[in-house]
Amino acid sequence: MLHEIQGKCLVTYYGDPFILDLYGDFHVRTMDTRVGAFVKSELGQERRRETEYIFMNYDPDSLK
Repeated sequence: MLHEIQGKCLVTYYGDPFILDLYGDFHVRTMDTRVGAFVKSELGQERRRETEYIFMNYDPDSLK
């Protein structure tokens, strides 16, 4: 569906193999993120780290 739009599109996901294949022809950037809004540090909980994939149907370097 997103492959058909005429405007610019930016979508973010975590590294699921299906998603990586689905958006394989998009421009992609990655970012290390922390996931989880509710943690209790007094219980030793921490937000887990994930790699977030940013998929764009345009070349972000062309916007400079």
